[in-house]
Amino acid sequence: MTGTAAVPFSGEKPDGHKVDYSVPNFGTDKEMISDSNNLAEAEKNLGKWDYKPASVAWKLNYKVPNFGVDADIADSLESEKSTSDSLGHKWEPKQDENGFWEVPQPFDNRSYSYK
Repeated sequence: MTGTAAVPFSGEKPDGHKVDYSVPNFGTDKEMISDSNNLAEAEKNLGKWDYKPASVAWKLNYKVPNFGVDADIADSLESEKSTSDSLGHKWEPKQDENGFWEVPQPFDNRSYSYK
């Protein structure tokens, strides 16, 4: 350690927590063993996997299909619109100065219009 004095190990951290306890070793996780075996089997059948370095530029300008609005989203939007129309009050969440959305809640009576 540079710039600090070495403190002799006393079995406790300065805040009083003990640090000299044993931690059980149950061996390698079964999923890690399975993943390693699966990789070895795939490389045996398909050839060694050539990992690309992080500096390789990947092709990013591929076309993403646009299937339009999901049917569940369209139903939710229509439900919100019809409910707002029937109540005469539009449900409008507002975004605060930090970018968080303030969503009207049932316990917040400001989100309701009473006539």
